[in-house]
Amino acid sequence: FDTGVPLCWTPGLGVSGPTATDPPPQFANLPGCGSNPYPGRELVCPRDGYGVGAMAFTVQGGDGKSSWANDRVGRPPATTSDVPGRAMFGGYVIVPRLCTATVTLDYYVPNVVAPIAADVPKTASPYSLVVDRQGGTFYPMTLTINPSPKMASAGAKPMQYHLTVDTARAITYGKADALTLAELFGMGRLSGLLGA
Repeated sequence: FDTGVPLCWTPGLGVSGPTATDPPPQFANLPGCGSNPYPGRELVCPRDGYGVGAMAFTVQGGDGKSSWANDRVGRPPATTSDVPGRAMFGGYVIVPRLCTATVTLDYYVPNVVAPIAADVPKTASPYSLVVDRQGGTFYPMTLTINPSPKMASAGAKPMQYHLTVDTARAITYGKADALTLAELFGMGRLSGLLGA
């Protein structure tokens, strides 16, 4: 995830004028990005393609025309949900055009993955994850859920999901396919709701 901490600066593709070669004052002391600023392959771009480009007018200093810095990557910056009783994580991933980003997130789910262990009530809901799509994006995703050794000894198996995130998706442990939110909440496929 983008941490908001500047790493390096390079002009964005297609930026012209004085902002094409000179960083904005807030990035004047940053090093250039070079040919591979992300050796862990979190972001992969064509040669000289790591420039983020201009950032819209923002309180962080974007002026709508100056190329912005590439930021360090790290843990998700948002981890507090506005929905009571729910856990969440989120943050921005800035992907310059013609580039590919890979986001890897490892985390542990406390207590319940599936109601199969002796100390988990049979009425407990299995673990679910909602992947909310960022507007204007359609991206492939692979999600692997590995049960803890205790859950595995009780019969829980690893599950892997391959999907295209083209709408908000709900992944529930033990179900073979990701569901849309309409399907998760028992409303069926959206086409069925619209009479299509």
